[in-house]
Amino acid sequence: MQGTRSLRRLASLSTTCLVAGLWAACSEPSPPLVDAGGDAGVVAPVADAGERDAARGDDGGSEVPSDAGSSAGPILGTVADGEEIRILGREFPEREHARPLLWADFEEGTEPTAFGRLTEWASFNGERTDAERAPGSAHAIRLDHAASSDAAGGSVSFEGDRLYIFIKRFYDTDITDPGSWGSRGFNHKTIRLWNRCGSECGYRQNNIYFGYQGSEGGNPRVVAEYTGERTVWDGPAPTAGEWTQEEWLYRAGDVDAMNGTFDHVRGGVPQWEGRFRMRTSEYPGRYDRVFFDQVSNGTGPGPIYTYHDDVYVDTTWTRVMITDAPTLAGSRVREIQIPLEWSATEIRVLVRQGAHDTLDGRYLLVIGEDGSEQSFPL
Repeated sequence: MQGTRSLRRLASLSTTCLVAGLWAACSEPSPPLVDAGGDAGVVAPVADAGERDAARGDDGGSEVPSDAGSSAGPILGTVADGEEIRILGREFPEREHARPLLWADFEEGTEPTAFGRLTEWASFNGERTDAERAPGSAHAIRLDHAASSDAAGGSVSFEGDRLYIFIKRFYDTDITDPGSWGSRGFNHKTIRLWNRCGSECGYRQNNIYFGYQGSEGGNPRVVAEYTGERTVWDGPAPTAGEWTQEEWLYRAGDVDAMNGTFDHVRGGVPQWEGRFRMRTSEYPGRYDRVFFDQVSNGTGPGPIYTYHDDVYVDTTWTRVMITDAPTLAGSRVREIQIPLEWSATEIRVLVRQGAHDTLDGRYLLVIGEDGSEQSFPL
């Protein structure tokens, strides 16, 4: 109990150190946390090196757990779904914004939550439902492609040269089944990044998409339209009737260079490697909007539903995940965690259990823009 009380006191002080068993002011202030913006309120300070040493004890051993049931080590707080925890360390990767661009779990409605910087979609098509939902979730959203040629769910506008997307999807129809096709097959773009250049490019917008064509056997392909030099063929289509967890990592390429990144990871398994020419002298604009799951050219009799759940979008690849292995490459069950505050020495996140049947024995990973990883066993 004494250790717990001391740690709670520790967390409430911004510039303190332990001297002869008494708390006294230190000369160096703690580094500030990055917060979500001016309307996010006052951000609590970060524990400095002296405070962390005091929490560890004189022998430099494990951190004192913050409460019963909490994880020991550099993670402070109760590691449980919906709880906030603090991760202490040194030289965490930088983030311009602590909070993600957007986080939508659809538990309270169809709009993105207040945990992201965007709280509205650029556009939205579909409905909230509990007919199907991802493991650990109570609600999702869906669109009937037989009734609408619009993109499913929400579209997101963004600025910058990078994008990270985490999304869970469920298709209730086998797109390789001719019964689902319209007169021209089943033209399904599961994700598409656009540049909205308008009249300056004759309303022909350079874009990149990942899509299927049912009449071609369901083999997915990646195409950089108007700028690309090649088509990349991906693996098999997802199995109907199963939730899949997907990640997308986009980085803008240079003009007239085939060095743009559009990586796809499904269930922890990378689906392709390669680079794309995304911009040319004729189409120099970067992509600035993303859409999900549109079926054009018609379908067979409906309903033909696509479901979305747990949509996370950010303009950096730096992120926090809970995985089933100590490295990202070795993990197959990955759940994105929601960062709330961020500095080089402390990160505060909202814990999400998601598809993990338990958090015991799992790993918390802090992943940098360059792919670097810091792993914390839970």
